[in-house]
Amino acid sequence: VRFSEKQWHELVAALVTRILLASMVVVLLSGIFVFWLAGRMSRPLEKLAEAAKRVAAGDYTVKLPVIGYNEIADATRQFNEMVKELAHKEELRNVFGRYLNPKLVSEVFDGDGRKLEGSQREVTVLFADMVGFTSFAESTKTEQVIEVLNTYFGVFHRIIDHFGGHVDKYIGDAVMAVFNHPKDDKAHARHAAMAALAMAEACHRLKQPRPDGGRIQFRMGLNCGEVIVGNIGADERLQYTVIGNAVNVASRVCSLGDGGQVIVPLATFERMGAGFAFDSIGDRMIKGVREPLPCGMIRAMAADVREQIEAAVNAAFKEQTPAPQGTDA
Repeated sequence: VRFSEKQWHELVAALVTRILLASMVVVLLSGIFVFWLAGRMSRPLEKLAEAAKRVAAGDYTVKLPVIGYNEIADATRQFNEMVKELAHKEELRNVFGRYLNPKLVSEVFDGDGRKLEGSQREVTVLFADMVGFTSFAESTKTEQVIEVLNTYFGVFHRIIDHFGGHVDKYIGDAVMAVFNHPKDDKAHARHAAMAALAMAEACHRLKQPRPDGGRIQFRMGLNCGEVIVGNIGADERLQYTVIGNAVNVASRVCSLGDGGQVIVPLATFERMGAGFAFDSIGDRMIKGVREPLPCGMIRAMAADVREQIEAAVNAAFKEQTPAPQGTDA
């Protein structure tokens, strides 16, 4: 069959048109497929990004569905495992935060551990213990003893925290607090003094009765000095605390006072700054100290000091749960 030149051109034109149409269809279908594939991949990634924002904001309840067995599914699975570990870590933080100072818990969980190594540091140590605890415990029901101690310790804890200190430990009827650790505080002696005076005022407000007709009273003692800070104990159980003669002196100075009194060495009083009075109780022999130690009872004198003490006590009682009613045997 012979084609004329015109027919040949028409055949070529038709063929080119078909090829162009087919190419356009292929390109269109490819575009649709790419758009669909991109959407299918981007939606899980968008969900991952949104979930990551929620986790960063502290929401550890996030759990994404794992669909398929591709790379995105693997990433989603690993993300869910990560969130699970973070939730567990946060739960441990909250549990330990009830037994340890939250600042120390943060160092354990968030730090690299170097801050928990042994070091030497100047601090002010505060001790407070109940006057006549033995007779009180012997004439009071056990559950009431615990309830009373927890009431006072709860108020003390909030006052100590208010002035930048932290409760190092509870020892029976006594509480030990440290200022200038772990948080730096150049005025640690001053803040410890205000905390102790605020604790004395809090005891006066609580007015918890004793079975013998008296009132529950605590005495406080302060001492400023160098201590060793670090993990103390066995590998199976460590306690991050402070040790040293300065701690021992604070405990023994505390025992010199009567209910409601805050006793300090003269050298510690001189570190407190203006606004306090020092009523000498004479030179006292303290175990671990070679020379007699001038000691005295401190009082708040300046108006600004009294105002800060009152504010701390008011804040502590504002957060307080109702106190136990009576301690009858």
